[in-house]
Amino acid sequence: MKKVKYVNALIVSSLLSLAVFNNRTGQYIIIGLVALWAMANLISFLFSLPKPLKVKKVKAIEVPQTKAGNETEQLAVYEKAILLHFNCRITDTLKTTYPGVSWQWQIKDPVQFALKGGIGRIKLFNAGDYSYSEIKLDQFGRMEFSMIKVAALEEKAAEAPEDTAGKPDEAKTDVAGWFEGVGGDVLNELITEFNTQGHTKLLVAESGDVFLYLDGKKTQPAKKKLPDFPGKESWNELIKVLKAEELKATPKENQLLISWN
Repeated sequence: MKKVKYVNALIVSSLLSLAVFNNRTGQYIIIGLVALWAMANLISFLFSLPKPLKVKKVKAIEVPQTKAGNETEQLAVYEKAILLHFNCRITDTLKTTYPGVSWQWQIKDPVQFALKGGIGRIKLFNAGDYSYSEIKLDQFGRMEFSMIKVAALEEKAAEAPEDTAGKPDEAKTDVAGWFEGVGGDVLNELITEFNTQGHTKLLVAESGDVFLYLDGKKTQPAKKKLPDFPGKESWNELIKVLKAEELKATPKENQLLISWN
């Protein structure tokens, strides 16, 4: 309706200009009116355009990052669980033929062997005439044992008794505190691993070095040792602590024999 009124006003103004002024002056006036009308329409059109929408800023969602240390600890737990499970599989398979058998790994990284497969070697104890076995593990987790006999004689080095003369008496260690602190955790970890391999006894030297005990003699040392192991003067108290944990301990020369099961 507004546009129609503007057009009517323009026509009337043009006719009046032609009636009052001469032809040339009236034409100029009509041109000026048309220009004003066009500008008015343009301004009206510009104001009628919709306003641009305001874009709201969205805050990015922060994804919590896992610490590398936690991932490493978690991986170590998984690897330990895998190794213990694999040890039990080997022990159960061997015991079907040799009920009293026990064994030790002869490869550097048993975890990678359990994960990737291949051929790994173990040392056997109480397995008849066999001293070693090679285990072939395929991609489907199937195991194949190749038993090995060894004819060579092993020489046993004589151990010189430790000279304790002239050494001052050391203060007794807080055995209960040592076991609850670092000693108990390391000992339980060693026993758990040895037990999955069919062993039931170990020897601990005064230095804290740990050895498997088989057929009345000790074998090669374990990978871990007991840190700050109490001296001989504290072994009577240590035997009581171990007894409370259902472990039997007996002094044997300069070593402590610990057995379970």
